[in-house]
Amino acid sequence: MSTPRDRVLAMRPWNPNPLMRRSDRIESWIRIVVAAVCLATAPIAGSVGIAVYTTAVQQIRVANAAKIEVVATVVDDPEAFGRTRPAFATVRWRRAGVSGTAIAPVPSIANRGDRIRIWLDADERPTTPPIGPAKATTAAIRAAAVVLLGACGVAVVVTESARWCAIRYQSFRWDQRWRRFDRPVE
Repeated sequence: MSTPRDRVLAMRPWNPNPLMRRSDRIESWIRIVVAAVCLATAPIAGSVGIAVYTTAVQQIRVANAAKIEVVATVVDDPEAFGRTRPAFATVRWRRAGVSGTAIAPVPSIANRGDRIRIWLDADERPTTPPIGPAKATTAAIRAAAVVLLGACGVAVVVTESARWCAIRYQSFRWDQRWRRFDRPVE
């Protein structure tokens, strides 16, 4: 009984077995090349991930640098538009001697007169809180995974296409041989 190891060794393209077809040898070489390409793609995917991470970190730093946290007072009662959405209310703040008023997201349990923290952009409009570094990490991992899985996916398609062509060719040759053999005897 043959083991999986024996079957793998039997499919080596340099196997001296005369019963191994030429198409089997070609298919074995294709599998070896595809495996090498998949292994070589890992450092490339890592480089892409590092580049995406570096770019994302720079963009996050620039975006976060313009954001300022201030303490604002809720001026009117919050209005909630559905259970899953945040409530909005008019808030007022004072920063560097200048007052500001805007409609901003507030906790749904906030009441008139409560003091809350909000973030302002460079134009002193309410904005989202600063973005954390986890977003850059996620973007980098996603980019590296797309490169790696894309390359390996293409490699699998190439391998299976070569296998399908080899099977079609073997079937064609087998039919030719049967036709030659299956002629009427005179």
